[in-house]
Order: sequence, then structure tokens, then C-alpha cells
Amino acid sequence: MKYDNVNYSDYAAYLTELLGRKPGIIELISFEDNQNLMLINKRLLKNNAYHISFINGIAVPFVTDGIIEGGLIQLHSREAGHRFYSVMFEEKDAVEEHYLILDASVESVMIGGLRATLVQSVQLITIEDLVQRYNPIMYNLA
Repeated sequence: MKYDNVNYSDYAAYLTELLGRKPGIIELISFEDNQNLMLINKRLLKNNAYHISFINGIAVPFVTDGIIEGGLIQLHSREAGHRFYSVMFEEKDAVEEHYLILDASVESVMIGGLRATLVQSVQLITIEDLVQRYNPIMYNLA
């Protein structure tokens, strides 16, 4: 994981540095909401209070860029700079389910004088992408 020793005053200041421009209000809200991923380990109904925004990085036609409830997500594995979450997507009016991975890139930064691990971005990938691109440490959370 990358460690940034710059002390940012708040999320907006960090996001401005990350994007190279001032973030829009929707970008800032989505960024703040995505920080809740750090609280999710197991698939639990109480996690539905968290709404996670993601970018679709695969060619599954029924999944578009969007938002998913935290209760559908479970920590799958991690590697330096990334946390991987398993998620099942059900196609409407179909029996088939798609088991996919949310790849959350993370960075350790200083916010208001305190060290915090922040989720920078979240992308939907396949299990094949996970295995080919990374060497994740696997978890058994059952």
C-alpha cells in the first residue's frame, strides 16, 4: 500500500489532489460513501446502509456503472494497495447468477493529522482478472 505523508485537511482536499481538479458534489459524496467499504468484512443485512459506487470494468451487459448495497458484498482478499470484495449479481428474469469482484484501490494518507486508509476508486472485475493481475491473500470469513 502506498503511504502519503501529506496532511490533507479533509476528503475534498485529498480528492482535489487525486483528481487534479476540484471534485463535483456528486463525486465527493460518492467518495465519502465508498469509505464505508473499509467497514465491510462479511455479507450482512446491516451493511445495506452503505451504498458503494463502482465503475464497470467488464463486459457483462446487465451490469452498468452504478451503486450496490453493502449487504451484497463480502471481503474476499487483499493485496498491497487493493481490497477485493466478492459480489453476486443476478440477471433480471434469469436463473443465472454472476460471481464478480469489486476491486477497491486504497491508500494510506493523513487526514486532519490522523493516518487513515482511504478507498480511492472501486472497479468491477472478474475472478479471472483478480487471479491474472494480482496475488491476493485469501480470507475465509465463514
